[in-house]
Amino acid sequence: MRWLISVWIICCCSLLGQEPEGKEVTRSPEDLQQRVDGLWKEDLAYSENWKELETFTFAWSIAEIKGFLDHYPDHRKSDFGELLVERWAYLDPEELLESFGATNSEKQKLSERAGKGLEANPAEAVLSREWSIFDSMMAGWSRKDPKAAWNATKKPNGRVSHLVLFNEDFGYLTPIRIFENLAAVDAAYAWEEFANFPDDRFANYRESILRGISRGLPEETDWEEALKKAVDLSRKHLEQLKYVIRENLLARWLPHDYEAAEDWFWSEKSLMVVTDETYYSLDSSTARFLFGRNVDPDLKLRVRVSMRPAIVRWMATDFNSSLKWLRERQSVVRDLLDKSAGSLDEIVPPASLREMMVACFSRNERESVLRELLKGEANVGMFCQVGKKKEMRGSLRELDVSADLIEQIIEQIREGYLLDDDE
Repeated sequence: MRWLISVWIICCCSLLGQEPEGKEVTRSPEDLQQRVDGLWKEDLAYSENWKELETFTFAWSIAEIKGFLDHYPDHRKSDFGELLVERWAYLDPEELLESFGATNSEKQKLSERAGKGLEANPAEAVLSREWSIFDSMMAGWSRKDPKAAWNATKKPNGRVSHLVLFNEDFGYLTPIRIFENLAAVDAAYAWEEFANFPDDRFANYRESILRGISRGLPEETDWEEALKKAVDLSRKHLEQLKYVIRENLLARWLPHDYEAAEDWFWSEKSLMVVTDETYYSLDSSTARFLFGRNVDPDLKLRVRVSMRPAIVRWMATDFNSSLKWLRERQSVVRDLLDKSAGSLDEIVPPASLREMMVACFSRNERESVLRELLKGEANVGMFCQVGKKKEMRGSLRELDVSADLIEQIIEQIREGYLLDDDE
């Protein structure tokens, strides 16, 4: 009995020392801003702080978000403000949905001023920011309830289906984030919605849906089966969607089983996805020589493309596993750096590309490769963001090459900009 009484006393004392259940402690805007200042960087997309900032922000309450935005109104139209809107919509999208509905006529007038082609003018910039905020709201809502968020976009009665910010100029990008969250929790339903998407809707919505599914499918997915399903369900839209299949979806397979993915890429099963139609022009005499008869000098052929886009996408989404694979494949790295193949730095940050160079080449090899790039028309800016020379030197020293080569790279990167010769 004494033992039971002792336990009861200890439990009561513990409960008395706790905050009452459900009581919410609201932090001040100043305290929150101080923490944000320690994490935020201008180029946050390339910062290791991004996940930490996102985790911190996703612990805010609606009261804290509202208080912060009231105290710092400039954040209502900032990148960080969009992150707050995403958190807000995750907690409760109702107030945000009402606000977008109430201001839709204003957005319509703004859209008309921006122009059908979204020509560069102040109205376009404002409308673009408004869409980004809307997109953040839909992304946050879909984190919590992706089916509800998606159903709200469906015509004719979907709650946001009539909004200017979900029209063809901007809204076709919104399904990417919705379907990323939807595919993660119910892949079968996501595929069903992709297959049944109406043909009379703007075609780029369908492309966005497939991009989202490619991002959100669970790691344990049968990737060959997913590629087959994407091809089969694309049906008459395959020509438009094959770029997404062979880049975004194939990239998800690569870290799990590169050899199997490569076998599929070079097999007959992939032909309609990995080939593009190309025209070759020949003069009549050359055509007769090649074919022994007169033929149309403009030949239409199907040419197999490179796996490069899928590898680059793999680097952007899972750099560590891609780097482990690239270490043993210098020829692939050289191909990735080829100027004719496009710019790596569109989706892979400079710091990762510097790490790739150090991991895949010896110092002498790096020197040689970089000097070759300088002689050609390759974008050496992929290795460093333009800025003050001192800052650029600090970044480029990670390449571990000679000082004179670093200076040459800096000059080539900066020559296209009107910058002071700062030190």
